Amino acid sequence: MLVPLIMSMLAPDTITITVGDLERTARVAVPTATAEKVPVVFVFHGHGGTALAAQRSFKLEHHWPEALAIYPQGLPTPTQRDPEGKRDGWNARSAVDNRDIAFFDALLEWAKKTHRIDERRVYVTGHSNGGGFTYLLATQRGDKLAAVAPSSAGPSQRAKEFPKIPVLHLGGQKDIIVPFASQERMVNALRDRFGLMEIEPKVDGLTKTYRKNGTPEIVFFAHPGGHSLPVAAYPLIAEFFKRH
Repeated sequence: MLVPLIMSMLAPDTITITVGDLERTARVAVPTATAEKVPVVFVFHGHGGTALAAQRSFKLEHHWPEALAIYPQGLPTPTQRDPEGKRDGWNARSAVDNRDIAFFDALLEWAKKTHRIDERRVYVTGHSNGGGFTYLLATQRGDKLAAVAPSSAGPSQRAKEFPKIPVLHLGGQKDIIVPFASQERMVNALRDRFGLMEIEPKVDGLTKTYRKNGTPEIVFFAHPGGHSLPVAAYPLIAEFFKRH
């Protein structure tokens, strides 16, 4: 088991945490609005991305200033498109000895020690490889999460072990990196898991919401673009988390 060791501030917006024998970093946006307890949002960048780029895109601290926003930085990780693992990303394939799940655990402990967080309101979102990791993390730490919002990811095999927590899935209809059809399969697999296959969706623009009494909702935001998220998606993620 990987154990977090010393934690320190590198800069006002960056922390470093030693987990096992790995030094990990994350960008942090501290809430600007005061509250008795604050929610926490983790944002995982895509493969080849950075925490800084994710922060500039998602801007969770702008859309939800009351929340503590944490943008972890990945490490070189092999993927199907990068078999040699030259670019930074997340181990979204296996939970066994997963350094990135241990990193999440360490960051959550850091948040508990440094801020008055509301442990009932911990959220995770991520794009592409970060979205796949969001799905994996939900299967392993679902008891700690209030809701998740994966983007451009489609590991439908995860649905069988997925916890019954609210899900916002975001996907592009012209995505050629993670084909839209595989993302639809993931959403339908979750609907089947939650008992929502027979439920007609409530349609609001590009968004379909599947909900029934006593069951967490599944929201599918299917935009007409490709692998990248449109600007309109980011406030949608914040509003979804606020509801849960």
